[in-house]
Amino acid sequence: MLLFEYDAKELLAVQGIPVPGGIRLNHAPHPQDPPSEERSGPWIVKPQILGGAPDLARHLVTAKTNDEISAAAKTLLETSIDGRPVHAVLVERQFTPIGNAYLRFECDPPSAGVRIVAAADTAGADTHDTTSPNTVVAPDPNAVITGVEELTATMPSDIGNCINEAGRMLAPLFFGYEATLLEIAPLMLLSDGGWAVGDVRLAIDEKALFRHPELLSLIERRDVAYGDVRLRRRYGVDYRVIDPDGAVATLTAGSGYGAFLIDEMKAEGLSPYNVMEAGLTALSGSEETLEYLLDTFAAAAALRCLLVAVVGDLVDLPAFAHRFAAALANRPDFKLPIVARFIGAGAGAAGAILEQAAPATEVEPALEAAIGRASGYAAGHAA
Repeated sequence: MLLFEYDAKELLAVQGIPVPGGIRLNHAPHPQDPPSEERSGPWIVKPQILGGAPDLARHLVTAKTNDEISAAAKTLLETSIDGRPVHAVLVERQFTPIGNAYLRFECDPPSAGVRIVAAADTAGADTHDTTSPNTVVAPDPNAVITGVEELTATMPSDIGNCINEAGRMLAPLFFGYEATLLEIAPLMLLSDGGWAVGDVRLAIDEKALFRHPELLSLIERRDVAYGDVRLRRRYGVDYRVIDPDGAVATLTAGSGYGAFLIDEMKAEGLSPYNVMEAGLTALSGSEETLEYLLDTFAAAAALRCLLVAVVGDLVDLPAFAHRFAAALANRPDFKLPIVARFIGAGAGAAGAILEQAAPATEVEPALEAAIGRASGYAAGHAA
């Protein structure tokens, strides 16, 4: 689970890691302070997107007054970057570093160790860079600290000292939160010989969340930001929005079938709203999971159609059809047209059950025909 930058920095600050002072905004503020009281700027207004984006830097805005912060926040919160919505903005005090370094810890599955990357600048130091100094060490804080020191041994002492200190402070945090990734890019070098975190990427092992009540509390407090994590934990459904402006939502169950369906839809020129994979039991209990998904789809203003595709090898299709019909009955305000495709044992019976219980739902056994019907709705007319 990759944290938003503002949450990652909050966790780092609690552990004494130097981060710029800042606040998170979910809406544009209405400043009332007179300009004469605005003495602590300039500020950087940063869009917050889960996972970041390759060109995120060009969306950063420098603001010197409260009015400029408000205007920048309003603009960014109405923006999508790489097809993903901006959930919030982070307003941080702007630093003017004398240089920038780079530090990264990441779990390395092939070796069952931790890969460390350290560089005296940020040029070329990214996820796939193989030229920056790196090493793999045992999964132990002391081994990581020693590994950082070995990587910085040939760097200028002022840069190496900052990276080493960061390594000593960050290594226990990396293991304490059971992280899979911790990247500081840049690690800002300050004129007083100190350092501060510029941008941070922190990924936590979702399977270890039950051991970290502070992280679970954070996930619950962020109503929208970590909805996909809550969905996986509570309902066993892996659900991600891939295009907030997509016209067709998908509700799928079957090993790898969600990704396959997305590829087929894109090949036909459709823009899918989401990708979804349901576990073996996710759709086999009550209709609560289905009601949650229907609520999620109903809140997406750009949607024109819901495409349901369920594989009978993993789900009892007739039982699923009964639960889906019950969920629709419990959500009478759900108005999206529905195209359903059932595959495998019980497909015919499931289609008949759904057609009888929810006559407005179109059941279409053929993949191309089902996608064609969804395309018709996406274009603004019935297929």
